Amino acid sequence: MDVAEKINAQVRLLYVLNAIGFFAWQAGEGFARSAQIPDAVMGPALIASGVGFGVWLVCLIMIFGQTWRAKKLGVADLLGDEWAQRARARAAESGLSASASCCP
Repeated sequence: MDVAEKINAQVRLLYVLNAIGFFAWQAGEGFARSAQIPDAVMGPALIASGVGFGVWLVCLIMIFGQTWRAKKLGVADLLGDEWAQRARARAAESGLSASASCCP
């Protein structure tokens, strides 16, 4: 496996972990702020929110680090490959549809 494939695999894994961290962060905040959830769940929800935020932030920093590393090694073309462009387009579509359906 060459360097470009290794960086690409790491970035894909980081994107998945980033999404999981973001989901945990937002779900924990939602549970903590909900009036229907018992108070006993508030502590674990805030912990899940904090851990999710931490995972999201660390993954984001690592993605930027891998991007910098790819540019430094001259293999930055992997960041603009067809798979990444499709993934970004699907993420934008999903985010737009989710925000449109959640907001009144």
